[in-house]
Amino acid sequence: MNDIKRDTDINQNYIDIETIKAFQNGDMKAFRVIYDGTKNMVYSIAQRLVRNGQDIEDIMHDVYLRVYEQRNKYSPKRSKFTTWAYRVALNHAINMTRSKKWLPIDIDMDKFFPHKVEDNDILERMITDERSSKVNLALKNIPIKYRVCLVMKEIEDLSYQEIADILGISIGTVRSRIYRAKEALKKLLTER
Repeated sequence: MNDIKRDTDINQNYIDIETIKAFQNGDMKAFRVIYDGTKNMVYSIAQRLVRNGQDIEDIMHDVYLRVYEQRNKYSPKRSKFTTWAYRVALNHAINMTRSKKWLPIDIDMDKFFPHKVEDNDILERMITDERSSKVNLALKNIPIKYRVCLVMKEIEDLSYQEIADILGISIGTVRSRIYRAKEALKKLLTER
């Protein structure tokens, strides 16, 4: 199996069909190519949903164990491999956070409160940190199905179609959930 290779697309990792077939047949070199091609994506998902380093490592381990165990469930007719792997990672991270009853997420405050902050302006930095804490606290109180869509769109910068493919829902449902998440967030932030 010397011809296993990984190509990279501008927007996402691309894993060729020969590598996927070899992986589905149990080839460990192909599994390594898949791991190398998706580890940053999986780490990013885990890091955004759980901030604890040990939990991130646990998610990484569990996700690749699941990917390997479920390798024959993947079908290129249904989705891209990276979409399938993203879904496995996201589902596991969500399940883990549900069991712990928390979902801390770092938010880029400029996406929610556009303003310019001078690096040397300590007061402005404190205000930004306070806003960030309030947004993170508010996000914890938004239903997870809305929160995940919002994070995928605003933080991960995925398209509506990518989110729909990953979650297995329609684009209309994605738009609705993002809208509801923003409305809930706005309501929670104005109440505080």
